[in-house]
Amino acid sequence: MNRQRETIPTEPLRPHRLSAKQCQTVSRLLARAFMPNEFCRYLEPDEGKRLAKIQFLFASMTAVANRYGSVLTQGTPLQGATVWFPPGSYPLTLWQMVRAGLLQCPFTMGIRTTQRLLHLAAFTEAVHAQLMHGQPYWYLLFAGVDPRHQGQGIGAALVAKIHAYLDAKGQPALLEANSEELVGYWGRFGYTVELAAEAPGGGVSYWFMVRWPDSECGIC
Repeated sequence: MNRQRETIPTEPLRPHRLSAKQCQTVSRLLARAFMPNEFCRYLEPDEGKRLAKIQFLFASMTAVANRYGSVLTQGTPLQGATVWFPPGSYPLTLWQMVRAGLLQCPFTMGIRTTQRLLHLAAFTEAVHAQLMHGQPYWYLLFAGVDPRHQGQGIGAALVAKIHAYLDAKGQPALLEANSEELVGYWGRFGYTVELAAEAPGGGVSYWFMVRWPDSECGIC
């Protein structure tokens, strides 16, 4: 922990903004990484249709985070990416959703998939408010590594800088895990489960995890 504190960045994180082409590359990587995730299986059970639908979602959210949040990448060519929203930038406003192209969801993803997405978004946003009680926090919306490069420490490298920054600022981070395996993975970085619940109506299991400042962990 001492070595880490010595290298904590004191200036606000100012990641290089991605081009539209780079955002598309990130969205394709995230779609590949999330194909087997329970969240994506719920949105589109048909594996043959899933990739195209979730890639639209990832493209929209990557674009809006690139403007209002932080999209951090690792590797050339791209090996991994994280999509973060800083305090006060999530939930998205209607204008942000328009800018992200999310109003095209019913036409691109279909009515049923869009309804499921809105259902999950309403649930998770309500839990965020319940857990954080108005406290500023960073939201790790997506973290994905190309399946060909998983297990090489790429994910750890992606989150290390932001975790150090958050510790310096005394700010927590929140994420949602959709499997016990992911709970174990994120626990290594100091995230603890604050609430485990299934979305109303079933379909997706959630573990809402928070990393409080200066969390004790082995590879933060």
